[in-house]
Amino acid sequence: MTSHTSQANRTVRRWWKWALAGVLALLTLAVLVSLVIQATGRRAIERQIEALRDAGEPTTAGEFAALYPQPQGRNAADLFRRAGEKFIHPRDIDIPAAFGDLIDDERQRHEARQAELQRRREEARQQQRQRIERPMPNDADDPHWEVIPAPSHPPPGGHWSPHGGDEDWHEPETLADLLPVIGRVGRPDDFQQPPSDLTLKAIEVYLDRNAEAIELLMEGAALDSAWSPSTIVDGLDATENYARTVRGLPRLMMLRAHLAAARGDSAAVTESILAVFALASAFEHHADPIEMAVHAWLRTRMAEQMQWLLNYPLVWEERELERIERSLASLADKELFLRAMRTERVYMLQQIGTGAAYEEVLVLWRWLGVLPHNVALTLRYIGRICEAAQLPAHERLDRVVAIAEEAADLPWQYQVTAYLVPGYEALLRTDNIAVASDRVMTVVLAIERYRLAHGRPPDALSDLVPDWIDAVPLDPFDGQTLRYRPLEPGYVVYSVGPDGEDGGGRRTGQPDGDIVISVQR
Repeated sequence: MTSHTSQANRTVRRWWKWALAGVLALLTLAVLVSLVIQATGRRAIERQIEALRDAGEPTTAGEFAALYPQPQGRNAADLFRRAGEKFIHPRDIDIPAAFGDLIDDERQRHEARQAELQRRREEARQQQRQRIERPMPNDADDPHWEVIPAPSHPPPGGHWSPHGGDEDWHEPETLADLLPVIGRVGRPDDFQQPPSDLTLKAIEVYLDRNAEAIELLMEGAALDSAWSPSTIVDGLDATENYARTVRGLPRLMMLRAHLAAARGDSAAVTESILAVFALASAFEHHADPIEMAVHAWLRTRMAEQMQWLLNYPLVWEERELERIERSLASLADKELFLRAMRTERVYMLQQIGTGAAYEEVLVLWRWLGVLPHNVALTLRYIGRICEAAQLPAHERLDRVVAIAEEAADLPWQYQVTAYLVPGYEALLRTDNIAVASDRVMTVVLAIERYRLAHGRPPDALSDLVPDWIDAVPLDPFDGQTLRYRPLEPGYVVYSVGPDGEDGGGRRTGQPDGDIVISVQR
């Protein structure tokens, strides 16, 4: 019995040894296969680098820096950073006690508006019920039959309110509850509606608390050159931290412009707009994807604010409009998307392609050996996107959309590429929105200069050529000229927007809708 047990134990141990040897052999084979796959992937990356260098494209931080040399002179971005560090957010500021009476007045106006709106709604419902309950005659020619239409009862006129369309009053707690642009106050639908006394007082207090930040920002805006930290030179954290530090400054300048417009000070409005453009210029020197996105956001937001500023009953001088137009021209159409893609390629070669750093999400692809192949394939896609970026704006978007759709269908082993490439399409879409905003704003500034000369807006955009603009700009989303529609009073200039559908220059609140500046004065 004992001999049989010993034999069985020896057999089990022998099988375990064979199983362990088999597992080790499989692991060794897997490692060898992974190493071979990685080696072929790295060779593919090396071929990509050789091709890029032959084409004169940068592949290292040094080559990129040589292609885009650092501007000479004092760096305004240093002052912008200091201004951002002094910036005080409105949620950190308590409402002054002196606001009590103004808040009471606003509460009473809000309640009166809501009561009037409710009365109109009830009246409309009653007339609608009469229409429904009245019996339909057999004879449509019955002289006693009268159609009672449901009346159109628009809500009361727009207002600068901390509560928008809310039916309940919410007591403001901090200054953020009383500010437009940077806080919670909704802007009126009626462009001619001036800010309330409460809104103006809140802006005054807020600007006063940020006086030191404003002084530093204006000092930086007066300098000739500005360049923020670069991802590939200074690191990703440096770029993100800089963008985070200065993000409140453009809204601060927009509020300053609104207050100046309400006071009729067109010179101060102009200086505030130019300060926002100067801040944007700090993000265009290296223009990695983060910087490009911030640059595009600033231009888009400034176009939105120009709509409100041009609707104030403000008398502009032509030289002020010309200064804004020149500053805008220095920002617009600088091929920042192409530069951002070049930066992304260098960053990828530095951080991922060389194995210097791996994100946790990429560990699986690294151990499988397919990460270098993803890098090589992504580099090829970026090359195609760079070629597309040099096409006219509306053509480049269609081409990059097709490239992104192709990449999204890649097999599982290329999921890193399938994840990255569609993000470049989103980045280009952001840039196209900014380009559309630039072009619409350029046309509107030309119209305002035309109005100063002729006392009225033009009948068509062609009237602006060649004295006020060289040619009517093309819509970056469909390649047609920008749309223009006279109003009574005023006009609207617009792009069809990312959805490509002509909405007639009406703001729908949808991110893909028309990109509009409407001046109703």
